[in-house]
Amino acid sequence: MNILITGVPGTGKSEISKELAKKLKLKVINDKEFAKKNNLGKEKKIDSSKEYVVNLRKLNTCFKNKKEDAIYEGHLWSELSKENLNSFDYIFILKASKKILLERQKKRKYPEIKIVENIFCQDINYIPELLKEKSTSFKIIKVDNNLKENLSKIMVKIKWLEH
Repeated sequence: MNILITGVPGTGKSEISKELAKKLKLKVINDKEFAKKNNLGKEKKIDSSKEYVVNLRKLNTCFKNKKEDAIYEGHLWSELSKENLNSFDYIFILKASKKILLERQKKRKYPEIKIVENIFCQDINYIPELLKEKSTSFKIIKVDNNLKENLSKIMVKIKWLEH
């Protein structure tokens, strides 16, 4: 089984993916860790901070060659090609309230401009629209601060979709 958990930063992708992986006995593959491990980008100074900028062409090629049964976690995975996205059994886009996103991103010390950009991306449905353009099916999961409940919402979808 191969699952994508995506959404803007602060939606709980990492936490939910780790718990889901325990239940399904799968490993978690984070987008940025995968990209760094496979040398798919470069550190660049953007504004006052450094970011690892990933070459999406290289990401697509590397994913295609190294894909395995796992939970793929991160917002970069939504930038994969239609062919690569369609190799997932399930794609879940996590959405959180602006309040939750703001709290979590401030706690991580994100620059104000990044927080605004991330909330804007969720508001305009950047990831769902991107996946729709690629004719990729997905489920949107509205999340809050209750990890158990958030996980349950995904497990219900997986069990329902398997029937």
